[in-house]
Amino acid sequence: MNPKTKQCVDTLGRRRANDTVNHYRCLPKREIGYTNQVWMYSKRYELISLENCLDASVPDPEDMSWKRIALYPCHGLGGNQKWYYSPTQQIIHNESQLCLTVGDPRKAKLFLTKCDGSANQIFTFTNIYQLDDFDDL
Repeated sequence: MNPKTKQCVDTLGRRRANDTVNHYRCLPKREIGYTNQVWMYSKRYELISLENCLDASVPDPEDMSWKRIALYPCHGLGGNQKWYYSPTQQIIHNESQLCLTVGDPRKAKLFLTKCDGSANQIFTFTNIYQLDDFDDL
């Protein structure tokens, strides 16, 4: 969740490769659409929603200087799908060293921008569980 906007990273029900990932009001558990906001952070530093990973390889057609955040089948090779959660609560894209950033709340877009510690780049995780059954992920 981004504390500034009180919105969560959300697939909006999209599941195909290159579908855009946005942000949307955080839904309570068991509300319709809640699972669109469930992400797993793997030991390979991937952010996974079902079988897809958060990926930053597709340029945003509206503004080529920012990368669009999309879903893509997890490949396990890192690169565009490797993310670090920093002690400053920023989600940093390993390949570009740019931070996941909330754009205009009315447009609900997520982007990668230069890490500056702004409130638009802060994300907190809730309902965190240790799942030892997923050691190979």
